Amino acid sequence: MRGGGCEAGYSLLEVMVAVVILTVCIIPMAGMFDAAVGAGGGDLDRARSQANRTVETVRALDYRTAVLRYGSGGAVACPGGEEPGYEGSSCTLRAGFVDEELRLTDVRYGTRLLLEVRVEWDGKTHRQTALVAAVEP
Repeated sequence: MRGGGCEAGYSLLEVMVAVVILTVCIIPMAGMFDAAVGAGGGDLDRARSQANRTVETVRALDYRTAVLRYGSGGAVACPGGEEPGYEGSSCTLRAGFVDEELRLTDVRYGTRLLLEVRVEWDGKTHRQTALVAAVEP
């Protein structure tokens, strides 16, 4: 016989039903997350890596050498070639001189060189821009 007091809480059946409902909702979400993580992110990561490596290769040069090699304004193949294990991609580097507001100028051998790296693969494109500036004496 029960006492006259009121007992608060959930029965075992209510807890089990809640666990089943949560399980039915969470398992499909976990599958969608796994599919989203593996959906081609590796190609974009490789393209970013290629572009970053190209920019850093040019920045590692002294400014005069960078201008002589890449300051013509035309597109050239990225230094270092394509990403290892990433056949079928192409990487081009274009450089141009810019003014203080980063507008392209006709000035030859200015003090600011704007780089544009373009990596293409499977009909997709990743572009990255960077500024290389001469060090003031």
